[in-house]
Amino acid sequence: MKIRIAIDPGSSSGCMVIYSEIASAFRLDVFEFAKVDYYIIAEKMKQCLQFHGDRDISIKCIIEKVHSMPGQGISSTGKLMENYGLLKGILIANVIPFKEITPGTWMKYLPFKKDKLSGKSQWKTKLSQLAKQLYPKYATRNSADAILMIHYFEQIY
Repeated sequence: MKIRIAIDPGSSSGCMVIYSEIASAFRLDVFEFAKVDYYIIAEKMKQCLQFHGDRDISIKCIIEKVHSMPGQGISSTGKLMENYGLLKGILIANVIPFKEITPGTWMKYLPFKKDKLSGKSQWKTKLSQLAKQLYPKYATRNSADAILMIHYFEQIY
């Protein structure tokens, strides 16, 4: 059995996706941070570990490594960094091994490249469309990055 977790910290649209695979069946749990609080996220990770107990299990996680960007507001930068720190703390507290990856790391495996002339909204729409093709039942605009990260995770690891 394996569990893969992908986390997009986001300042307002972050998301965590937990991919569980037993034999040939898989389950995807999507937690958009705008809709749940960190206590729920921490509890879901703990439940994930407790549920599988002594079974032979492989748990790995990737979390998007974030930083402030030029032109980004102070408030949104603060929220982004707060999310990032809290999520890393939850992983550490649950003894879940994780690897920090930059957006460029997983995005270079997309079937298309970011057009420098397109805006953030257009780029997000392209990511959402691809995520919906891969996992139509689970993808939303806010979960697209984390879903594509989990897809990248499955391809690379």
